[in-house]
Amino acid sequence: MTLAQIVEELDLTVLTQPRDLAQIVPTCGYASDMLSRVMARGPREGGLWVTIQSHMNIVAVGAVLGLCAIIVTEGEVPDADTLARANEMGIVILSTDKPTFWVVGNLWRLGVRDV
Repeated sequence: MTLAQIVEELDLTVLTQPRDLAQIVPTCGYASDMLSRVMARGPREGGLWVTIQSHMNIVAVGAVLGLCAIIVTEGEVPDADTLARANEMGIVILSTDKPTFWVVGNLWRLGVRDV
């Protein structure tokens, strides 16, 4: 399942600069709103992170872990500085108004598994 297929299936909004999402295949998924928990137990290289957090620190965590994308849920939207930093770091940020539980359930249905 590519990131492009996930965006289409879940009707996600791509907030960062366009990339070839059809070439990105998430290796696993993880959901948490505690950054320290994501750092300790979250996905590594190529993983997908689901959170309601939308501040600059999500980009730092994504970069350190080598994530392919971050899905920000429940209508939260990162500010322009956060999106600019994500673009610099090559991290895709996606958004949805749907709750985290809905997103994670649908990711599982699509074949994205946990760490």
